Amino acid sequence: MEKHHRVRLNLALEELADTGFVEIKLQELYRTFDAERLTKGVWRQLLERFSGVLDENEEDLASKIRVVFPRQKDGIILLYRGLHDSDGYVSAKTLENMTE
Repeated sequence: MEKHHRVRLNLALEELADTGFVEIKLQELYRTFDAERLTKGVWRQLLERFSGVLDENEEDLASKIRVVFPRQKDGIILLYRGLHDSDGYVSAKTLENMTE
């Protein structure tokens, strides 16, 4: 991961911690992690970085984060602080599910 990608990702994760949500473009994730697919390893690295931002246990944190894939978007939205799938989103999985 290049330094400028790391900086942008850390800023996004800080925004998630501050506001409870952040949108990240899929192409940005692919470039940041130098990946062709968003594998479990990518989701684990996101979780590891976010737990570092919050200084919280990864296992506890994983169940508090939702990954939303909006229909008309080319990105993902990460939600934090216990928002539920019943909020009308197309697909929301916990980050815990994405890393298993």
